[in-house]
Amino acid sequence: MAKRVTRAWRDHRAGYLRRPDLESEPARIVTGAKACSRLLAIGAGLCLATIAGRLFAGSAELSLGAVHLPLGFAWVGLLAITVAHAFTGAFLAERITKYLPYLHLPGQALQVFRDVTSSGNPFVFGLRSRALPRRPGGRYHPMSLRDPSAWVAYGAAAILLLAVLPWHLEAGRISWSGGVSGWGQVVLAVVLLAVNWWAGSVWMVSLSRLHYLGTELRDLRTGPLGRDEVRRLLRPLEPAEVAAFTEPDLYRLANLLERFAERPLPRADVRDCIGSHPEARKRFAWARSRPNGLCTDHSRLIEATYRLVAAAGLPMVLADVPNVLWAHRSAEYESPERLAERMVFRRRGRRPKRDRWWNFVS
Repeated sequence: MAKRVTRAWRDHRAGYLRRPDLESEPARIVTGAKACSRLLAIGAGLCLATIAGRLFAGSAELSLGAVHLPLGFAWVGLLAITVAHAFTGAFLAERITKYLPYLHLPGQALQVFRDVTSSGNPFVFGLRSRALPRRPGGRYHPMSLRDPSAWVAYGAAAILLLAVLPWHLEAGRISWSGGVSGWGQVVLAVVLLAVNWWAGSVWMVSLSRLHYLGTELRDLRTGPLGRDEVRRLLRPLEPAEVAAFTEPDLYRLANLLERFAERPLPRADVRDCIGSHPEARKRFAWARSRPNGLCTDHSRLIEATYRLVAAAGLPMVLADVPNVLWAHRSAEYESPERLAERMVFRRRGRRPKRDRWWNFVS
């Protein structure tokens, strides 16, 4: 018993720690994005200073006020900035990923992206969304040639290589330092470039996903469900199918469930159910009543859809849906067989008059 309680408490604690603070999370994301872009700007400034020192200083040291930095060890500062950028970018991407399932208002996501891309940092100024890969499900997210931050990234990659590679200027000529230390600096330059490019891609793509999802949520409908939307909600889903949904697809399905919770359909028997009942169509072909509600089976189907969407990662958005679903589930409806027997019994009650009339005419 004690183990069960401890396990339940661990699960509750883990869920509490995973849930972000929805009010302060947008500001934290903006601050984290600005910190990552500031690290990139500092690293680019150090690379430019190193290159300028090798070209124009004429000495082996770079003087920044009272600080003297050996040009041959500039890679130490670049390595420190790279490690900080990798950790900051990874944590920022994880924070955005945890915030996406709790995103309820599209204006919040768009405002976060607007605050980051409108800053004066050249690495994020005018950033275009990179959320969509070149191919569905791919990992390559291309940068637009009309994106000014893309050209800044290409330039920063070039000056990073020039700052770390083992070259120096002697008598107006560029000399290359060979040996083990020289080739070690070549490997280090490639590693630093790869790590910085990976870290920048991770948090910039995550930020672009936030913008893309906000744009998709802005176009979602409001108000009562239409006939086609109800039929979409009544389509059976498998767990593997829901797990393969993208975040906009999950939010579109969650939007249907939310609107169903706001204006739920009335309870009805099989004959008046808005869903499709092949058996009911055969048995109640004479019924001309207009479908206007949901029966027990279809209410349970919507409940199963809700559980799949909530398990996929949208529990906060669907907070008010279970009350409506459980209210539908607690109601008692007539089964199709029972309703068929009742309707047949009513028809049999009229047969004696018609039988007597037919016998009299014949």
